[in-house]
Amino acid sequence: MENDKPFEMSNILISLDIHINEPIDAKIQQLNLNVIDRHGNTLRRKNNLQDQNIQMVVDFPLYDHRNDYKLEYLDLCFENIKIDQSWKSVPKDIEAYITLKFGVPEILKTYQENSKELLTVKSKLFKIENEVDQIITQIRQMLSDESKLRNVNEAILSNFSLFGILIVLILILSGAVQLWWLINCMKQKSLL
Repeated sequence: MENDKPFEMSNILISLDIHINEPIDAKIQQLNLNVIDRHGNTLRRKNNLQDQNIQMVVDFPLYDHRNDYKLEYLDLCFENIKIDQSWKSVPKDIEAYITLKFGVPEILKTYQENSKELLTVKSKLFKIENEVDQIITQIRQMLSDESKLRNVNEAILSNFSLFGILIVLILILSGAVQLWWLINCMKQKSLL
């Protein structure tokens, strides 16, 4: 019992960048990822991978420092599971490319690269937000203009209607006066 030493253990962070060539049809198949150490312990499991670009970090335990880590390894196991059990469905073969980066400095580089991309996305989002604000301002202006133009339109319509009624009344009145004059002329000449 005196020779039994507890395991010396420290960890190393491993960054996994996974790129899947084609999108996965979730109706037909499911892709899972297992990260397993040499003792069979599941270090990380991700079910139902849907994205084509996946980044994940694994906290990998190092048990024995005396052997210069020669015995340390990990297994990356992809499970391509057929979900649709119909006889004519055929799951696609999936090609995945994995980039491994070891240690905090490499993960920090990946973080900084992603942060740069996020900054460009952030600036694009600010531009889009400004454009949306301008569109909202234009819509509000159009709504206020629409109510003003509707009032002008209704005023023009009422004036036009009154003018049309007035013209019709004048035509009827002039026709009646002409008819009255014609009847009087015909009576004086004894034609009627």
